[in-house]
Amino acid sequence: MKTSPGARAVKRIKEGIFLLFLLFMGFLIGVNFFSPDTLFKWTGRVPYVVKSNSMKPVFSKGDIVVVARVNTNQLKRDDIIAVRSRQGIQFAHFVADQYIDDNNHLRFKTRPYGPVDKDHWDYESLRRDQIMGKVNLIIPHLGHLSLFVRSPIGLRTLGLDAILIFLLIRNQEKRREIEEAQERKATKARKSA
Repeated sequence: MKTSPGARAVKRIKEGIFLLFLLFMGFLIGVNFFSPDTLFKWTGRVPYVVKSNSMKPVFSKGDIVVVARVNTNQLKRDDIIAVRSRQGIQFAHFVADQYIDDNNHLRFKTRPYGPVDKDHWDYESLRRDQIMGKVNLIIPHLGHLSLFVRSPIGLRTLGLDAILIFLLIRNQEKRREIEEAQERKATKARKSA
């Protein structure tokens, strides 16, 4: 059974879109599994998937925030910054306060969305080198898939999906081989008749 050139073109377009989707998903997974520091060095920006609701409704768990380099001297109250704590935990909060410590170093206090009362600000006083950058773009919901893939059930699902895709492609190739063999056999039978 031969297909028309138009049908083949549509099929190629669908395959191309699927490939682009796979590449995009691979990019998201790669950003989450590997250190984004290289991307940050190259572009001055890096995406992070939000893993909590501490800044809801500004952004929520599963959103992606894009963090850009920033001169810490230009930060002001209520800027949203991405921070790496001394324990290595990454989070994004509002700048709540800036002050000069006893050693004449600029320090920052941050707060989640909501509390303006100093008792609810983050306990840790942050140094300049702990500030990764300023949040300059929020992409809603796009990180949910990444969070799912990082979960145990998500990893299993991803593995099963890869196996199923392989088997489906293999089955399609076998079916195409059978159809081509039947086509050749029918053509040969018509020629000999």
